[in-house]
Amino acid sequence: MSRREELAGRLVEAIRGEPRIFMTRAAAADGDRLGADLGLDSVGMLYLVMALEDAFALEIDDAEDLADRFATWGQVLDFLEAA
Repeated sequence: MSRREELAGRLVEAIRGEPRIFMTRAAAADGDRLGADLGLDSVGMLYLVMALEDAFALEIDDAEDLADRFATWGQVLDFLEAA
């Protein structure tokens, strides 16, 4: 299993553990847009960031540009790989 696959698995578990995150699909590909393809709204994005911070022991700044920073599933994984 690659590091990216391991991070994706942990990300899915973090999302499943947060009942306030509503995504329209359980599986995602790198190019899937969090909003348009997976149904995540702006409030869901904030809960996603909180889930990421808890699950990966991170601190994510600049909440105002989350829609640009995490537009796709792949961008979230890229961020986690770089963290």
